Amino acid sequence: MNKKNKKKVVNTAAIGLSLLMSSTLLVGNAVSVYASPTISTTEQNAIDAFLATQPVDGDTRNIATTNPAPATPITYTFPGTNSYVSVFRKPNDTLQLQDDYLFSYDPAGTYGHTPLQVKIKDWNTITWYRFSSTPEYINYFHDEIDTYFTQKITIIRQDDNTEITLDYPTLTAFRGSLPANSWNGYINIHYRPSGIMGDMPIEANDPRFKIYYTVYPNDYSNFAGDQATAYVYNRGYWRLEVPMEEKFSYDTIVQIDESLKTNETVVSEGDFGKKSTVFLISDFPDRSEQNYHLYTSDVIYNGLKTDFENATSDTTITDTFGWVEFSGDVHFTSSTNRIIRVGIDYTHYVADDGTVLKPTTYGLNPVDTIAGYQFVSSHREANGDLVHVYTVPSATTPSTPASPTTPATADKTNVFASAIAMMSAIFVSVVALVKRQKRV
Repeated sequence: MNKKNKKKVVNTAAIGLSLLMSSTLLVGNAVSVYASPTISTTEQNAIDAFLATQPVDGDTRNIATTNPAPATPITYTFPGTNSYVSVFRKPNDTLQLQDDYLFSYDPAGTYGHTPLQVKIKDWNTITWYRFSSTPEYINYFHDEIDTYFTQKITIIRQDDNTEITLDYPTLTAFRGSLPANSWNGYINIHYRPSGIMGDMPIEANDPRFKIYYTVYPNDYSNFAGDQATAYVYNRGYWRLEVPMEEKFSYDTIVQIDESLKTNETVVSEGDFGKKSTVFLISDFPDRSEQNYHLYTSDVIYNGLKTDFENATSDTTITDTFGWVEFSGDVHFTSSTNRIIRVGIDYTHYVADDGTVLKPTTYGLNPVDTIAGYQFVSSHREANGDLVHVYTVPSATTPSTPASPTTPATADKTNVFASAIAMMSAIFVSVVALVKRQKRV
């Protein structure tokens, strides 16, 4: 009788141990392990909420949108048509002629002929502005460029006293001062026939426009690049760029991936999409003072910006703004979404002959009682799924179920403490019964 009772107690303890082990699986499944240096708390909460819906392989959910940082605002303001200083003009450097000097004048297309001798009408009322120079030019000549420009003058031919009006003439003084009645200066010398670029209504500190100087196209005894600003009137020696860019947002998407195990995540970082172009000067259809004043840098930039914003696919934009024409290729790059692949697993209940005993359940779940079968063991598949294996009991099959997994140390302590408490209770009961029988 005592042995029989003891056997029952042992079986009860074994069953309790099995149940505790099963609960250990359940608790382990509930612990969130999606935390990662690349996954925020907000994202983790969204992932957990998605998993609570028991999604299947390939299911996705958009949990966030990342927007690009706002572009740095442009604080530059064009100072006005009467106050700007062209990118090609040297600030605060002007020239006032001190006498009625004699100049040589090269009419357009007369290079190689004897230049005309001319004087400037109303010479003492005209302000000349100096071209700026690149560091390369100064390094070669050890001096600033000595060419000036103004908007308009009238010259008087000395051979017949006829007058000629010139728009944006250049004045070249060959170093040093201009002594009275000397012939050492040129008006519109053949390689600097126009100074109109010196008055271009774009300033050097305008962040919307980028000016780049190119080298001289031929190498004349190491002269390459040294005359960059000596030829500012010629677009072949410089280029003007107007870059534009717009970035697009990307989404963070959770994607269920059954090939990953529960508690595994793989993150593919996202990237902003982009629309971009660089507008370049393609032509000068009309370079006149009036058009300069009407089509300033503000007008040009705002017009190009409108063209850029209206583009919806890869295209080439060409637009004219009075004195200048720009062209640019617009390119689109798609956004790359941030993908968080999250693993899921299932629990299978099968007989040792492969028979499915119970529908597959979502997640990692504990051993369950199945009528007519006895639990044998549990194992994990390569994809992370949990498989509980059962068998049909036989006369020789022990009635004590095998442990599905090894419990944690704390669980072992609790189990053995419970078992010892139960054994102590039984021992006390047996002792009391024996004493009672002795009294009888």
